[in-house]
Amino acid sequence: MSEAIYERLERIERLLLIAAKNVLNVADVAILLDCTKDNVYHLANSNTIPYYKRGKHLYFKRAEIEEWQTQNRFASTTDLQTQANTYVKTHKRK
Repeated sequence: MSEAIYERLERIERLLLIAAKNVLNVADVAILLDCTKDNVYHLANSNTIPYYKRGKHLYFKRAEIEEWQTQNRFASTTDLQTQANTYVKTHKRK
């Protein structure tokens, strides 16, 4: 089997295991965020992502990481148009 296919299968297997876990370690979060473990340590050290520390080990709640990933939603053009229409309707000049 080619090395690339083997690596992809390993990644898929790891993602399936992560989906079944509620508490993740640094390696799991790196896979979930598609970044390096060093990057996860940096995000935790700068208090950018929510984490828990027990001794020297960092742990993360999967739900909190997923919430963190989606916290800065940008409004779509349709959302902005709806907001503009609502504003115009409720703030008519007299």
